[in-house]
Amino acid sequence: MDSITAIKAFASRGLRRGTAAQLALYSGGIALLLVLASIWWVGHADGPPGGDSSYLSEYMHEQIPQMAWSVLALADVLAVMALGLGLFVVAPATVVAQVVAERRAGTLDQLRTTPIPPLGLVLGILVGGPARVYLLLIGPLALHVAAGLGGAIHLDTLVTTLLVFAAGGAASLTLALAAALAPRQEAGGGLLAVVVALVLGVLCVMAFVLPGERLPAGWAFVHPASAIDAALLEHDGIWRRLFHSLWDWSAFRDARYVDRLGFAPIGSLLCSLVTTGLVGAACCRKLARPHLPLLGKKMAIVAFTAVASAMLLPLIGERAEQTHPGGVIAACAMMLLLGMALLTALATPTAEAWAMGVRRIQKPSLLSDDASPRLAGYLMIAVFAALALIVSLATAPLGFEMRSTEIIATLWCGVLALGVPSLVLFLGTRWSTPAARWGFGSAIVAYLIAELIAVIMVADRERNFGSAYVQAMAIVAVAVPVWVAVRQRALRQRTVNVKEASHDVKEIALA
Repeated sequence: MDSITAIKAFASRGLRRGTAAQLALYSGGIALLLVLASIWWVGHADGPPGGDSSYLSEYMHEQIPQMAWSVLALADVLAVMALGLGLFVVAPATVVAQVVAERRAGTLDQLRTTPIPPLGLVLGILVGGPARVYLLLIGPLALHVAAGLGGAIHLDTLVTTLLVFAAGGAASLTLALAAALAPRQEAGGGLLAVVVALVLGVLCVMAFVLPGERLPAGWAFVHPASAIDAALLEHDGIWRRLFHSLWDWSAFRDARYVDRLGFAPIGSLLCSLVTTGLVGAACCRKLARPHLPLLGKKMAIVAFTAVASAMLLPLIGERAEQTHPGGVIAACAMMLLLGMALLTALATPTAEAWAMGVRRIQKPSLLSDDASPRLAGYLMIAVFAALALIVSLATAPLGFEMRSTEIIATLWCGVLALGVPSLVLFLGTRWSTPAARWGFGSAIVAYLIAELIAVIMVADRERNFGSAYVQAMAIVAVAVPVWVAVRQRALRQRTVNVKEASHDVKEIALA
């Protein structure tokens, strides 16, 4: 009941009397505009969708069925794009903007003191906050359902896409809420909402192209946009003719490629549910105890394991001459290095919590909230190593091979990963002002990017070992973490000395 109250309260803020009916009218206007655009498009089309398949059939000696334009099917294509834009980009940006406004006005702390539990507040923000966006999407959603019921797309595709939209939208919203709650205090203002929208939009575009090729289709489940694309590519229609080249029509006779397209929506639902549950729990934790980091150490390890599994396990069963798993493992090591840095930063305690843990007589557990993130980071490295070993053993009968440059690049990423926990701990405990933390955080990002450029150069060609840039970055990869570890140890010693000095002063006063 508290959750329903919170949803109604957040929804009523943006939906005053008459606003809901006005937004519903606008939504109908959007659907009508999509239909009119489809009519114009069909009326001005120079040829069949995707090109002249009869010419291609004769050229490639392969029968490709002819297809005529359909206004309803084309309107459905535009409606799906509008739904993806609204649920995966605009609605999450709205959530971030609302949380930033609540924090700036000081009402976010007041909401924490209400009898509504953290889960109710999360549901209120996610369901009630973007109510305006949801109402605007009713028209495109109705158009998509009409396309399914009218035969423009298959009914199973309609059901699948609706489920993916719902689960993927929930995952995108919870990720946006986590991004808004993660900062210790109000910072960035409305710029944070723009950055979140930009990042989510770029991810949507990048994921959208995965199902169009045979090999990347194995990773189409990692994002709801690629899963929807895969679901619509399963059956021949306007969507397939527009977004898949007729020159590669034989791909749909490849059983492995078809199986990948069929698995993408199922895998996406699973990934979205896991993401929603894990990130939603982190948001509830942050709302209940704002002094704690967004992620606990165990939550960060679980999140890293899920991401690394999604990136590496699809390689199992792939032939080496097609995918070259060794190169993919090296590329995953580079990407997961940045993911590890982000997760450990989100699990790093504040300077106050860390200092209290250091001064405590009974030392905190290595995976407690006020402990250093070093053990969590090292466990993430172990998880990646275990998954890479599993993939290499599973693909060994299929010709697994890893070039010497790729081995060195992967080990280089491991060395960088060993120093990441020290960097993020120094970031969280050494710098007290937001400007200083942003500055040092930007320096860490620049350092990792510069190192990854050198790693890519090494993985690309063996002759790059002689490059002055690569050699300099190899030295920096060792020198920077060592310097930071020494400075962190000195900071820890000063913290302990302050405790001992205060204890001595107290004894003298009592004497």
